[in-house]
Amino acid sequence: IDKQIYIDNGGDVDDVKVPILDVQDHLSKEHWWNPGYWWLDSQLQPGIDAMKLALDAKGIEYSYRRFAGGRHNERGWASRIDKPLLYLYGIHDEG
Repeated sequence: IDKQIYIDNGGDVDDVKVPILDVQDHLSKEHWWNPGYWWLDSQLQPGIDAMKLALDAKGIEYSYRRFAGGRHNERGWASRIDKPLLYLYGIHDEG
């Protein structure tokens, strides 16, 4: 069985920044408890880059996608859940 690794993240990309406050994450009764930690969204990239470097050094294939302004919370993941599922089912649309 071929192993497949899919990695994605959001965060700050060029001029697109993760807002410190997102009304949908902070002011709804469904999400008041999960603010979408903007500091994690904007500071996670060095760890992702280190992981990619380690995978590249070992020659391990993977798919990586970055979503500008994407949040690290359930609402953010829900907006892009189709990407890893399609990839893991063998549909490798990198667009």
